[in-house]
Amino acid sequence: MKTLKESIEEFVEVVNEAIAKDYKTNYPSLTTTTVSIKENRKYFKLLSSCGSVWGFIVKENGVFKNTYIKTGDLLKAATFSSPAKGNRGNILDGNARWNIYGPSYNN
Repeated sequence: MKTLKESIEEFVEVVNEAIAKDYKTNYPSLTTTTVSIKENRKYFKLLSSCGSVWGFIVKENGVFKNTYIKTGDLLKAATFSSPAKGNRGNILDGNARWNIYGPSYNN
C-alpha cells in the first residue's frame, strides 16, 4: 500500500502533466509552471513555481474551522499559509476536484 506522501507525489505528477499540456496548447511561448510539495505540521502545501500556493493536502484526520477533514483532502488556499474552509475532494479516494490553477471552487 502506498504512503500518503507517495500518493501526493503521484497526484502532483498528474497535475504537472496537465499544466504542461495546457501550456503547450494554449501558451506555447510561455515557460510552463510546475507544482512542488512542502511538508508542514498539519498539511502538505502545494506550491506553484510562480510563487503562489496551488493548494493544501491534509496530513491527518481532524477538524478545521468547525468542519471535519480527513487525510488526503484537497483544500484551496485562503492565504499563503492557511487553507480555506471545505474540502475539494480527496486525492486518496480519487474524487479531488481541481484544474490547472488549483482546487476547484465549491458550488
